[in-house]
Amino acid sequence: MDKGLHVGTGRATITPPIGTILYGYAPGRPAEAVHDDLRVTCIAFSDGSEQAMLISADICTYHQDRADRLRRLVSDQTGMPAENVIFCTTHTHSGPAASAGAGWGTTHEDYNRKLLEPAVLEASQNACRSLKPALVGVGTCNSQTGINRRQIERDGTVTLGQNPWGPYDPQMTVVSFKTTDGEPIANLVHYCCHGTAAGNNPEITRDWSGPMVDCLERHSGSASVFFNGAIGDVGPRLPNGLTTGDLQAALALGARAGFDAVQAYRRIRDYRDVHLNTIRGDLRLPLKPLADRDTAIKAIGELGDPTRLTGMRLREYDKWEKVLREHEQAKPQRTHRVIQQTVVAVGPVVFVPFPFEMFAEITLRIRQLSPYQHTLCLSNANGSFGYFPTRDQYARGGYEIAISRNFDCYELVEQADDHAVDQNLLLLEQLADLSSS
Repeated sequence: MDKGLHVGTGRATITPPIGTILYGYAPGRPAEAVHDDLRVTCIAFSDGSEQAMLISADICTYHQDRADRLRRLVSDQTGMPAENVIFCTTHTHSGPAASAGAGWGTTHEDYNRKLLEPAVLEASQNACRSLKPALVGVGTCNSQTGINRRQIERDGTVTLGQNPWGPYDPQMTVVSFKTTDGEPIANLVHYCCHGTAAGNNPEITRDWSGPMVDCLERHSGSASVFFNGAIGDVGPRLPNGLTTGDLQAALALGARAGFDAVQAYRRIRDYRDVHLNTIRGDLRLPLKPLADRDTAIKAIGELGDPTRLTGMRLREYDKWEKVLREHEQAKPQRTHRVIQQTVVAVGPVVFVPFPFEMFAEITLRIRQLSPYQHTLCLSNANGSFGYFPTRDQYARGGYEIAISRNFDCYELVEQADDHAVDQNLLLLEQLADLSSS
């Protein structure tokens, strides 16, 4: 392959059949109709010496072990280094249970193996086959699609709603790729917002991001794909004042987001020939010591019969059972959660994956201090370990804090956000130095 940036795209449909159990705020509901098809879209990059791929799938989340398996399969089929394959989910709550857990239903393994995996492989192969010399343009605008969703009640408790003074990231970014002759290749839309505008409906849908990318595709004449950013404390800005609505709410919000995406696209002033660079390293996020055995036994006793538990209480029960198993198996105590990180830079744009639903302030800090002009952090990337709060929000409690405390038998320390910011910035600084040398 000639030197210089090459970009290719591939897409496949991943819509499950009618009757599939949907994942979201009302787990256990069967799909009664397909409003719009779910898709997986791959963007492959190569410049003769480096290769990378970004994959976006219209599902809610995907466990790390399954994401790692999928990345290896893509590598086997395409020759792309598995470490440089970044698999992301858009976080629609109106798709299949591609991953689940205690209190949230059962993982749909047949869907993953028989539909999702073959579709990802098809799309990734097509992306690599379609690689062609490419130029890159970037446009941004502010969008009111999202809003902080940690609503603070009169008594100080936090509920899922809307918090107009809470942090969120208003910036929408469109990264556009064209051939050297000006032929469209693809557009990438980055924004930060939960896919829960239609969180309890019986229809299969991509949620608000679906009509947004469809609008940009019609305007640009180019395949467009959505990559979600820091969504941990950011929900859709709905007129009902809540964090979820119905299908019509998702369509209305998506239309507004589509207007913003087109605005960002139209702000692109030029397309440039740029380089592709990647860097790998381990992120080491400190963990609290494992709770002792007596504490786990007491907690399990207080929770009672697990067959009568639902939702968060079932997830808490599952956490304490895992703590007991750790003690019974006499495993060495873990001190850190180690995440194998790969950061991908396409000229002035850098992609920073997180296997979490991180709070907005974390990625705003990284972007503010990053040496790159456009720093796009990706949530639910290469797996999902649940919510990643900032240290100040632990004291407030609420849904996201409860999930983060009960996701695994080990909890992150409350200042883990500082470690994530610092360690990712070190990688970004090293990558910038390599890119300029």
